[in-house]
Amino acid sequence: MTTDDSAVDWDTLTDRHWDRTPVVLPGREEEPPVDAGRVFDVVVAAAAPFRAGTRFRALPDVRFFTAAGRIRAPGDRLPGPDDPTVDHYLKRLDGEPSLLGVEQPLMLDAALWSRVRDLIRPLWHRVGFPVLPVVAELTIGDGLDRDDGPADASTHAVLTWVLRGHMEVRVESGGDRPGETLRVRPGDLLYRPAGRRARESHQDGCVALHLRIPMDPRLPSAAVTGLIADLLQARRADGGRVPYLPFPPPRDPDGVVTPIAPLVSAGEALSGAAGDPELNRILRVQWARRVSACGLEPVPEPGAPAALTPDHLIRLTGEVIRMPDGPGAVLWAVNGHVFTVRGTSADGLLDRLRTPVTVGELTTGGDGLLPLLHRLSALRGIEVLEGSC
Repeated sequence: MTTDDSAVDWDTLTDRHWDRTPVVLPGREEEPPVDAGRVFDVVVAAAAPFRAGTRFRALPDVRFFTAAGRIRAPGDRLPGPDDPTVDHYLKRLDGEPSLLGVEQPLMLDAALWSRVRDLIRPLWHRVGFPVLPVVAELTIGDGLDRDDGPADASTHAVLTWVLRGHMEVRVESGGDRPGETLRVRPGDLLYRPAGRRARESHQDGCVALHLRIPMDPRLPSAAVTGLIADLLQARRADGGRVPYLPFPPPRDPDGVVTPIAPLVSAGEALSGAAGDPELNRILRVQWARRVSACGLEPVPEPGAPAALTPDHLIRLTGEVIRMPDGPGAVLWAVNGHVFTVRGTSADGLLDRLRTPVTVGELTTGGDGLLPLLHRLSALRGIEVLEGSC
């Protein structure tokens, strides 16, 4: 067993099962790694705008299912302000088998996002940080099964923490061997490698946190291709209209069809952009942001910075990722947000912030550190300690 605060046996997962076989890692039923009550509060907040009707291309995305399939406009079947607990909400549904899923809900609650980020970080330190975002989902289910879609099953591995209730998951073998059924109790972690389709059975008002981890090697290529296309589009002076060409196409005097010039030039532009320094910097910034977020994107919005005075006692609240960004510049990534620090005035600041220190002690030299401290405060990178004057 590891000594991580999460009490997850990451070594067993990575040494024996990672990218190979499904497994349930036992947890503490009396103390799940994430509080189910806080999760329900976030689900209620995410569901609020969907109670008025379906929203398209919105995050968080809320979906409600019954035995009849997805209900496009669930209305008050979604939890609301009059549902103080999961039990109250499920009782209001009057025993109807249902499943409520909320995709990318962590962006609504900085504390919950931070807890899940800290929970997953020890895994990334063992296997490496993902270069693509991890999709988070919260589910509340009672008496309804769910099948993986073929796309998710083939492209993503899944980590599932059950926070209350129970879940039975039938994982297919992917070959001639029989599948297996895994029972997951509160506090347990289920790992399913990519390429294994599964059927989830939600029981006893099951509340679960799912993290879908991209594994298919085609996914990074698609992501970079999209970045290049956006970069080229931003540089087009003509608005980027799609060309229209005559048919039959023109021919040379010898009868050879002339090249389709707009497509040839587009291909040449794509080829040239692959080595563009600006693209390399975009990828570098994205990587720093992703490591600091442990892949959990989108991230919560910044908060209001504290009104710091020289007497305030402050300290660092977490890890700050730093990466060189050209001469005299360093990228700082804090809780999924990135900014550039120039010059040498901030050298050594993070080391001093690891133990409580007053703002006055840090800014005595008048070296312009106060704006940086305000930015760290807004990004929840530092906290003001009780007892500050």
